[in-house]
Amino acid sequence: MKMTSVMCRPLTGLTSLRGIAALLILVFHTHGILGLKLPDELLFVKNYFGLGVPIFFVISAFSLYLSTTRRIGTENWIKAFYVRRFMRVAPLFYFMCLVYIIYIPLRFGVFIDWKDVLLNITFMYNLFPGKHESIVWAGWTLGVEMLFYIVLPVIMLKVKSIRGTLLLLMTSLIVSNYLFGYISDNVNVPGYSYMSFAGSFSIFIYGILTYRIYEHSKGKSERHRNVFSVVCYFLLAASIYVCVVFYKPFSEIFYNRSYYWGVVFMLLILTQCLRPVALLDNVVFRRCGDLSFSIYLVHPLVIYNLAPIYNYFYSVESFSSGFSFLICCVITFGFVYPLSIILNRFIESKGVYVSESYLRNKLCAV
Repeated sequence: MKMTSVMCRPLTGLTSLRGIAALLILVFHTHGILGLKLPDELLFVKNYFGLGVPIFFVISAFSLYLSTTRRIGTENWIKAFYVRRFMRVAPLFYFMCLVYIIYIPLRFGVFIDWKDVLLNITFMYNLFPGKHESIVWAGWTLGVEMLFYIVLPVIMLKVKSIRGTLLLLMTSLIVSNYLFGYISDNVNVPGYSYMSFAGSFSIFIYGILTYRIYEHSKGKSERHRNVFSVVCYFLLAASIYVCVVFYKPFSEIFYNRSYYWGVVFMLLILTQCLRPVALLDNVVFRRCGDLSFSIYLVHPLVIYNLAPIYNYFYSVESFSSGFSFLICCVITFGFVYPLSIILNRFIESKGVYVSESYLRNKLCAV
């Protein structure tokens, strides 16, 4: 009974964290896409909610190890891995590409070049500065994710210990930090250094290290895990404090704040895998986690087209800017949530079903 409980916890905790990350990004873009005014007491939205993206990257790497490690070495496991990842991402992404191919000419009178379509179909757009943001708004993260999927099996085969993973993390941080600065100085494309695979690669390694630590803790006694979870919660609070208070000296060392916030993301995952708390792991966040991919891809388009409604609430004199913003966030979620349910049911889930059916029938790798 205890073992079953321990094995189930990471699934609910991770799903909730995905939901939290999706909601952070939704709120962040509700402000950022249209530049809605924020009062001083809500500036933390602008300053920190954008961290939802690197949280996704760390969770993604952790989850992939959680689901794939047991298959390493089995027949056709690498092919099965790529089939699962492609069919998990591509159907919904391709659908949204089609939506934007139709929407952008109708809305802006600009037709999308066939070369851009080809780059998006092949998921290679991240390698081309200026094209890296994708046809799909906010789709740059998928370009980074897909490149990570390409190299991940190699990492799984070559790096098999906590010590090796820690060395990989340290090396990747140095390399990513250098390349981030190099791209910023030599590639005249705004935002590309942050959105490039080179600038984001090391963030994924935090997720791999988290998995190694978590797997090591599972072999310990219940008492040991309880103590370890308390330590992780303490370190989580301390790490958040350090990252917030000492951001200026950190920013002089690291070009990307995710390079040090990754420690916080690691501890978030560990705490919610070991001893989740209802504040972070509950039915609301879990449901948003199940829909997180659809929420992420559909929300920018919804936000952009809700501008007249946002403007109305900001024009009401009796409403403060903070209250107006909160209303706008609720309205955004009210539109995004049902659309995400539809996309998840009719596109996302179908892609997963097709991939699993194919693997059972063709590769016998399930």
